[in-house]
Amino acid sequence: MLLILTGDVQIGKTRWLQNAVTRLEEAGVPCRGVLAPGTWIEKADGSFEKTGIDNLLLPGHEIVPFARRADLARKDGLFDAESQAGRAQLKWHISDEAIARVNGHLRALRESGAEPPAESEHENHSDGMKACACGSPNSPYGMPVESHAPQRKASVRADACPPADARSFAREGTTRKAVLFIDELGQLELMHDGGLTEAVALLEQGPRDRYEHAVVIARDKFDLPERVRRRFGAKWGGSACIAPDDGAWHAWVEPLLERL
Repeated sequence: MLLILTGDVQIGKTRWLQNAVTRLEEAGVPCRGVLAPGTWIEKADGSFEKTGIDNLLLPGHEIVPFARRADLARKDGLFDAESQAGRAQLKWHISDEAIARVNGHLRALRESGAEPPAESEHENHSDGMKACACGSPNSPYGMPVESHAPQRKASVRADACPPADARSFAREGTTRKAVLFIDELGQLELMHDGGLTEAVALLEQGPRDRYEHAVVIARDKFDLPERVRRRFGAKWGGSACIAPDDGAWHAWVEPLLERL
């Protein structure tokens, strides 16, 4: 099954994935792919401002600095107008070197079907997440505590993509097959044939004998969720759009944990 986690910016999509990965790994379910937690600074009034994006490579939990807000990259002299992100005029400036590093990780997953060498020293994933936190001891992967992070109401348009049987996410497959996480597919991947091309290649292979399910973030913009559904849904035996809320958690994650 392909789950498309969608919605507006800063509604908690990546935080939802972080929580899912934590619970699944604690239960012994292998998690593979990439998450994209934000990097934040605390302002004088106690609020937080998002200034960049890291990529967290699963399963090793290695952190790769990935993107910086384009206006800040220009101010710091780091903006490259000839980079993929520069040519696409994205809000976030992504270095081509960072894209290549993450693509290399995903290529290792795709080509070998085996875990890429872990470059993190975190044998225990829960301990590893605490060690990576840079904002608060209660904020895994360096995210600010959720109550402080800017957040909007999570919602998914009824027509974003067709419904699917939620319980099938838990029913199908075996307990030890991995869940694939891709955070995220955006304009570079779906409209410019660039960016995380190895994520696209990995999803196009379908589950094979290792990935029974995939969870992909695609913002509700430029028809991205529908592009993901049309391109990959059939290869994964169907798809469903979800929001990062309690309803999706109860419908999709808890049933998977209950059958362990």
